[in-house]
Amino acid sequence: MKRNYLAAFVGCLISLAPLMAQAGPFKQIRSQNEFVDRIVDKSLTAEWGKMVIHSDGKISGTVGSQKMVGAWNWQGRYWCRNVRIGKQEERGTDCQKISVDGNQVEFIRDKGRGEPGVLTIGN
Repeated sequence: MKRNYLAAFVGCLISLAPLMAQAGPFKQIRSQNEFVDRIVDKSLTAEWGKMVIHSDGKISGTVGSQKMVGAWNWQGRYWCRNVRIGKQEERGTDCQKISVDGNQVEFIRDKGRGEPGVLTIGN
């Protein structure tokens, strides 16, 4: 009987492992002032390219060899942006949950319910 409980317990831990791995040390940015202090006007890089979120509400950067341009604003607890890459159409507004850990910033699409992406904060 104890083996069954132990097996069930281990099974639960294994099924929760992906959720625990996502929790991580990232701390959510909850205000525009904190976002501006930590992220704005700094170079953000990832394997796909780089970008700068400017204090004037614009976004610039590159995705691969293509130019990226856009605009952003802060709504409630979320950073909202609309970008265009190369000659593609605008992506549409997406509000994202932003969290930081040291020089890493995590953007999670769809108000924290979508796909995450991690970028490195430079100067």
